[in-house]
Amino acid sequence: MALYFVYAYFLGAIDGIPPLPLAFSARAKEDLPPLPVRPTSRVVTKLQQAFGLDCPEVQRKIKIELNSRSMLFAADSFQIEPDGRVRLLPLSVVVFNKDKNENKPLEINTIRGEVAYLKFDRPIVNLTDIGSRKIIGGEISGKIEIINNRKTPSRDDDLFIFIPKGPLFYQENKQLIWTADSIHLTDNHSKPRPTEIHGQGMEMELLTEASLPAPPQAKKTKSDNILGVKRIKLLAQVDMHLYVDNDSSFLGATPEKEKKDAAKGLPKEKAHIGIKTLGTFDYLIQKGRDIATFDACISPGTPKRDVIITRHHEGKGQIDQLVCEKLEINLKRKDNVGPASGVQNEEKSLSSGIDIENALATGKEVVLISEEEKLEAHGNSFFYDAKTSTATLKGSPEMWAIKEGNVLHAVDMTIQNEKADPKNPAAKSFQKATAKGPGWIDITEKDKDKKGKPVRATWKDQLVSTREGLFDLLILTGDARFDDPLHDQNLHADTLKVWLKTAGPNKPATSDPPKNKEQPLQAAVIPSGSGKKLHRVEAIGNVSADSKDLIIRDSGRLSAWFKIIRLNLPHQFLSFQIWK
Repeated sequence: MALYFVYAYFLGAIDGIPPLPLAFSARAKEDLPPLPVRPTSRVVTKLQQAFGLDCPEVQRKIKIELNSRSMLFAADSFQIEPDGRVRLLPLSVVVFNKDKNENKPLEINTIRGEVAYLKFDRPIVNLTDIGSRKIIGGEISGKIEIINNRKTPSRDDDLFIFIPKGPLFYQENKQLIWTADSIHLTDNHSKPRPTEIHGQGMEMELLTEASLPAPPQAKKTKSDNILGVKRIKLLAQVDMHLYVDNDSSFLGATPEKEKKDAAKGLPKEKAHIGIKTLGTFDYLIQKGRDIATFDACISPGTPKRDVIITRHHEGKGQIDQLVCEKLEINLKRKDNVGPASGVQNEEKSLSSGIDIENALATGKEVVLISEEEKLEAHGNSFFYDAKTSTATLKGSPEMWAIKEGNVLHAVDMTIQNEKADPKNPAAKSFQKATAKGPGWIDITEKDKDKKGKPVRATWKDQLVSTREGLFDLLILTGDARFDDPLHDQNLHADTLKVWLKTAGPNKPATSDPPKNKEQPLQAAVIPSGSGKKLHRVEAIGNVSADSKDLIIRDSGRLSAWFKIIRLNLPHQFLSFQIWK
């Protein structure tokens, strides 16, 4: 110590350390270089990926990633309840669904709730224990939001579920999420208007990764990875609004405007279809296509309840409606995947959605009503196939339909949309109808006084209503017959063909017969009906006819062309000329 004082007294004032470089001299705070940006943690990055860059979850006090790294929690408050459950509030959950193909976008599911109670497979002592535990049950209450990103980075095509109060329950051993509260589902994948579904009560079955084979003595410590949603079921009071391409012929023919727009390459308009039932809605998600089932859930002693499907013809103020007890729809998703790269085209996906592939409606009575076509039909089964553009109504023992006063009865009736002949610029698309026999149709011919004159046509095999050139064509096969009891006349043959033409505004639809030296006969047998004018009739095989002016027996063939002859009589009659 004495030596140090001697050193300090004689040599302490001497500075032998070289001066610091200028760069290390003291500077003002504003002259200091900025501190390096601290890298964002993996958990925060994942929260921003799921909820957005400015999401409140980033500022939460509690942020936990489970061992599997496929699930994250974010909350502000943590408390262990007396029953061993953990209370977190407010709670945000992220589930990342793993995909073996790393080039594909990641599917992300998020859940937000005001308060949650979670049950784990082992007791929780402190907050850090959560990361090494498995959730076996849960309950979320308050305003609840569930969002699925549809494997796209864009947020305007997300699937959104809102539950106003809850609670929403989860059970791991059943991989089931359910609630008794009302729900509102919005599918923004449909453009320009989203698909919306309201209902009471929900069950959501999760799709999980199959467990790898393990020895019997091995203890399973982790749950299967959740791959997505397998099935969604709404339990009551379902109200669904979906939008399909307007050129879909489901509950209606393709509008001429839509065909012209498609020919010009213009964007397709969407048709609004509403579906309501007091019963259930079951949505099964499969690869590339989904199955939607609406069930009125009729049971003995309950009031009558239906599934009601309505297609709105916007701009016309008209609707088409289908009423049944159960409806099953096969839906095909349009993913707009490029054939070369296999990567989804995000720009095109904005206009994509779903298409109805086929639909089956069943019940004790299935009713189809079209205000546009002035049609009402009844049966037990209605099937629509988009691939063939056909709709079939069946009955047991028969179906029946009424259109513009004409009544038809048959075993079943199929309507098919036929495209116009591209080689003929004047040709238009039309609907072809086939009614399987035995069947009959009452045709009402109205005169100027609007007095009905019913005529009945019957057949055993089938009735076909189609077009041939500029004419509508009716073909009745199998013991075909026209009976006009009012005028005491009939026409019978193995096959009957009737050509009809729509009259112009100022002149009747007439056609001169082919030049022939045979003398004509005249009679009134078949009505025109519904503004259509008779052009030609052909009877083939075992032809017979009875009227005041004509009797035919055992003829092989009868061909007739019609003209309107105006006579000074109480009623206007139709005459036809016959050539062999």
